[in-house]
Amino acid sequence: MQRRIFTKKTRQWPTAVAVVMTLFGVTIWFHHATSQSLSPNTNIVDTNLPAGDESAISATNLLFDSVVSIIQSYYVDGERVNNTELLRSTIQALANDPMVAVEESSSNYTLKFQYQIFNLKVADDLAHQELLDHLSAMHRFFVNASGRTKTSLNSTTAQNSNMVFDALMGSLDPHSALLHPEAYRELRQGTEGSFGGLGVLVGIRDQLLTVIKPLPHSPAQSAGVRRRDRILSINGAETFGSTLDQLVEYMRGEPGTRVNLSLLRQGEDAPKTLTLQRQIINVDSVTSKLMRRGNVNICFMTIENFASRTAREVVDSVKRIRSDAGGTLHGVILDLRGNPGGLLDQAVQVADLFLKSGVIVTTRGRHQEVESADRGYHEIEYPVVILMNGDSASASEIVAGALQDHGRAVIVGQPSFGKGSVQTIFELPGDQALKLTIARYYTPLGRSIQNVGIEPDVWLQPVYSLKDNHNLMGPYRYKNERYMYNHLTAAMDADQKRRQHAAAMTGFYLTDKREEDDEVPEKFDRELSAATTIIEGVAATYGNTIPEGARRSSHWLSLVGPALKEKLQTLNAVVNDKLSKEFSVNWEDLPTVRDPRLEFKITKRPESALHVGDTFVLDWQIQNFGMTPVGRMSAFVSADVPGFETVEILVGKVAAGTTRTGSFKVKLPTHAEAGKMDLTFGLTQNAKPVAIEIPKLRLSIDRKAVSQLSMTATIGQEVGGRLPGVVESSEACKVQIDLVNNSKVDAHNLKVYLLNLAGEQVRVNADKQTLADLKSGQHKIFQFELKAGTHLVSGELPVGLIVESDDLLVPWRQHFTLKAIPNGVATNFFSH
Repeated sequence: MQRRIFTKKTRQWPTAVAVVMTLFGVTIWFHHATSQSLSPNTNIVDTNLPAGDESAISATNLLFDSVVSIIQSYYVDGERVNNTELLRSTIQALANDPMVAVEESSSNYTLKFQYQIFNLKVADDLAHQELLDHLSAMHRFFVNASGRTKTSLNSTTAQNSNMVFDALMGSLDPHSALLHPEAYRELRQGTEGSFGGLGVLVGIRDQLLTVIKPLPHSPAQSAGVRRRDRILSINGAETFGSTLDQLVEYMRGEPGTRVNLSLLRQGEDAPKTLTLQRQIINVDSVTSKLMRRGNVNICFMTIENFASRTAREVVDSVKRIRSDAGGTLHGVILDLRGNPGGLLDQAVQVADLFLKSGVIVTTRGRHQEVESADRGYHEIEYPVVILMNGDSASASEIVAGALQDHGRAVIVGQPSFGKGSVQTIFELPGDQALKLTIARYYTPLGRSIQNVGIEPDVWLQPVYSLKDNHNLMGPYRYKNERYMYNHLTAAMDADQKRRQHAAAMTGFYLTDKREEDDEVPEKFDRELSAATTIIEGVAATYGNTIPEGARRSSHWLSLVGPALKEKLQTLNAVVNDKLSKEFSVNWEDLPTVRDPRLEFKITKRPESALHVGDTFVLDWQIQNFGMTPVGRMSAFVSADVPGFETVEILVGKVAAGTTRTGSFKVKLPTHAEAGKMDLTFGLTQNAKPVAIEIPKLRLSIDRKAVSQLSMTATIGQEVGGRLPGVVESSEACKVQIDLVNNSKVDAHNLKVYLLNLAGEQVRVNADKQTLADLKSGQHKIFQFELKAGTHLVSGELPVGLIVESDDLLVPWRQHFTLKAIPNGVATNFFSH
């Protein structure tokens, strides 16, 4: 089956992937007879598979044939996927792998991996079968060189970690991929809006798996699980020290199966075990509420993603909120912040609810398709304000772009992600699927938002209240589409570029740093405040009946412009004052310079070798060669590497003919691969990237040997107890941690602390203890004070040990228990 999708990868904890609408209503299978012979121009080193693996070879060849046939028939840019270009781009993608070295000379390529060498020659007029032979031969080379097992050679069941398949798809764009069964299952769950699980959203908070919120009508909510409960174990598996992805998989499973959770709630005596039964979790994509502002009634809706029922949920929400408001509404606020995308047909249907006629979106690939609004029974004619940010992508950008172009909505917030491409799902044998980019999409006015995003009408940029001038506007900026490796071009002509939208007004506001999923109190939600100001202003002029000629977003902005600008001036003044006093940054609002004559260069880079997890400094310089000062500038460095935190420095005003200097303090991700890493640099004006070319900096990163630790825990120096080696009621004692360095790598700058996982039964002095070094083979005893309460209800008291060191890359975590003598009964943990 072929399915059209919009999707983007996101940092959000809900797995919100995108999609689908049937194009042709058929399942497409590709069965081609495939020769197993190799091209005469291919020199294979150590690629013979053990006897009995012929079926694995045949399956691999068939899969390559199917994948290549689909790519060449449907990929958005047909000129990029002829036989020769597809092979060369695949080799180039392999060259970007940190573990692979590629040398080229007159169309002869040498690939080096794990001390093995593979040679091949790429002809200018490569035949289809030769392409398949080359791809299959390279696949076998990497399989054998990496020492994979026979089981992993079967590509129809292997995890999505095959180097040649990854390179083949990665050579196209960031959103095309071969989905192995597990990834395809998760994609289907995301698009269908249902899965087997407990119905609880979780995240890591203070080193522990923590409930963000239980979903309505879920097993978790029915059992009494609450926000901020700590999950200590899942079916006996301790959560402390595990990754979030691992823990989420533990909770998912077949409906009807049971799960035992050990939960710790703040203020309770001890953890409690709760048994839940997995169910099919239907996740609503829309939540809504009535907001009253004096006599003004507003329907506030949050759309998490565009799933199979989103349009219906929007209609139902408006009806319900209108009824709650006594039949009178004055406006609708659509909150699309953090919405990563979803189903094309649902995005079209949601936009159609607010439009009487006209184009909603045009997709252009091998063919062009136009989606238009139809007059229906559920037209929503109220004024609309859409809230967006940098994580609003794909299908959410379609809705925002359509309503913005038709003058049906004012957009408030920050520019969106900029994913303007369309993906389709092709099912393959073995429960696999191919996710392939087949088109770019355009707004009703012909704007491509690829790499650009939807720029809001009212740009409100948060500035976090931090102690250092380091990522004051957030650590995840410049991680959008235009900074992704191998992103598609925008494919805009000069006329389309002229149609690009620009913000009518821009403001900066001071806010406290918070976790991504923390709810912002309404009174501090500046974007929401601006949205309600717009709807209140329109209602003050027209009441709840707006004349036909006044149903334009530009008109609504003109009505409330003075009030909004006054609010923005107040917010800007607070930010300007902070930046000036604390960081000596002049953040005054100067006229925007359209084509500033700026030069940016790195003046000093690391001289010594870099290792994974290292921190280093890059000195930079900005020169303004123009005749006009450029205001509200910042400089940044980023990389399309998981875990790499962008570094942005606010520079402020750069006067004409002057030079500004500074430095970036960059930390390499602790889980980065050794090899090559490209750093991207940029300048911004008014938080918007400046269009100047800045060369990338390629780093060479070496592996880093890490320390290996072990520990034993004992109870000593007991006061008030009768039995040695156990914790008793009201007893004070010392928890002794004997920490040993079992490796040949010294651990420097050691920090050790305990985490109490036993609830109110005990108090642990968890202050960090520091040690300059723990050398190879050395051990050190750390002591922490523990005080037992009057009621002990557990025979074992769980404790977590955390060790941090420059030579560990990631904190070392160890779970252990202390023996105790219970003497009490726990309080009622789950009361209804």
